[in-house]
Amino acid sequence: MIRKFRTADYEKTLDLQISLRDVSPPDYLARFIVDVIAQLDLSAIYNQYSDEGAPPYAPEVLLGLLFYGYATGVFSSRKLEKATYEILPFRFIAGASKLPFFPLRSYTGSDLPKANPKIKFVASPYGDGEIAVVPPINPDVAFIHAQRADAQGNTQIWGLLGMQKEAAFAARKVVVVVEEIVSDEIIRGDPNRTLIPGIIVDAVVKEPFGAHPSYVQGYYDRDNALYLAWDKISRDRAATEAWLDEWVYGVANRAEYLEKLGQKRLDELDAGDLWADPVNYGRYD
Repeated sequence: MIRKFRTADYEKTLDLQISLRDVSPPDYLARFIVDVIAQLDLSAIYNQYSDEGAPPYAPEVLLGLLFYGYATGVFSSRKLEKATYEILPFRFIAGASKLPFFPLRSYTGSDLPKANPKIKFVASPYGDGEIAVVPPINPDVAFIHAQRADAQGNTQIWGLLGMQKEAAFAARKVVVVVEEIVSDEIIRGDPNRTLIPGIIVDAVVKEPFGAHPSYVQGYYDRDNALYLAWDKISRDRAATEAWLDEWVYGVANRAEYLEKLGQKRLDELDAGDLWADPVNYGRYD
C-alpha cells in the first residue's frame, strides 16, 4: 500500500484564476525555498512514514516551513505559527483601545512585512530605533458566543477566552449569542466572569448549542467526529456544496439543525461536571 500525503500545489489557482506564483514577486523568499526543495531527494524521509492514520503533510511542505522560518529568524514551529497570526489580536486590541496603531517588536528582521503591506515601521519616540506597527480593526459588527448573559447583555465567559472581549470593544455593533440567559442576580454574584458589559451590546440571542461543532466550556464538548468528516468533505467542491445544501441552506433555523443532528449526538457531547470552588467577595454595605 502506497502512503498518501497532503501536498501543497504551488501552481494552484484561486477562484479568481490567479496563480500563486503570479502574485508573488520573482525574488520572493518563499519561491526560492520551494525551488530549492524541489531539487532535493526526500525519499529517505518519505520511507519513514507508516500507512496508519490520516494523510500527513508531505515532507517538502514541512521543510518549506522550516527553511522559511530559519531564513526569517524564526527558529521553532511554534514561533513560526505565532508570527503568521499574531498580527490579528493586536489589531483588535488597537481597535478596542481606539488607537491609530499597535507596536510590535517581533517583525524586526522578519520577511513578513514584505508580504503584508499592513505592517509598517515608524521611528520610536524614545530613540531606540524603528518599530513595526499594525493598524486597528473596527468591525461593523461582532458576533460573540459565550456561556451566559443577562437580558441587558452583561456577558460572562470562562475557559479559553481568545479575543472575544477585544473584538466586542472594537466593533461598532455587538451581538452576543449565549447558551442561556440568566438573572441579574447571577451575573452580579460572579462579576469577575463578566467580560463584556451590557452597555456595548446591541442584541442578546439565546441559542443553545450555538457554537456546535465547536465547544463551550462547561456546556458541551467539541464534536470531533464532525471535524474529522469535514476534513474529507472540504477537500472536494461538490461534497462541500452538498453538505452546505443539507446542513446550512436546507434547514430553516438552528432548532431544525439540532433536530436533524439528533438528541443522541448531542448527549454524546455532554461536558459532564467539574465545578469550580466558590470564592468570598465579601459584603460591603
